[in-house]
Amino acid sequence: MAAAQQVPAIEVSGAYQFSPKPHSYNGDISDGLNRHGWAASLVRNFDDVFGLEFNTNGSYGKVNTEETSGTAAVHGFMGGPRFSYREKESFAPYGRALVGLVHRKVSGVSDSFLAAQLGGGLTLFTSSRMGLVAGGDYRRNWHGLKWDDFTVYVGISFRKRSE
Repeated sequence: MAAAQQVPAIEVSGAYQFSPKPHSYNGDISDGLNRHGWAASLVRNFDDVFGLEFNTNGSYGKVNTEETSGTAAVHGFMGGPRFSYREKESFAPYGRALVGLVHRKVSGVSDSFLAAQLGGGLTLFTSSRMGLVAGGDYRRNWHGLKWDDFTVYVGISFRKRSE
């Protein structure tokens, strides 16, 4: 069977994500605060290289020291192209370029704004319908609250084959 016939029509994944000490330009507690959370994505593949991805995620951190205390929560809703390399049936490295809205709440103060996210990863398929996914992204946030964010993630991916 040709590789093009093996391309999954739909891929869905859920993952744990970690954002290590993002750099904030706001002078608030989110500067250097590790955040843990989740990520979920839905990809519609059109061929063996190109697909469209919708991604949503949330990450959370808490500071409680003698000097300061507070929480930070960041939620993203993004979409864009995803490019995969499908030379082998058992794994598929990919890259993605996403844009969308991010909502951030730091110690009760919140804002929503535009963000762009570049990154990629690797899916290792353990069966015809399931695999493990891992990767990383860089996100640049604009408008209002500004910061640079790097996120790594690891999780499970499910795929539905084309008929």
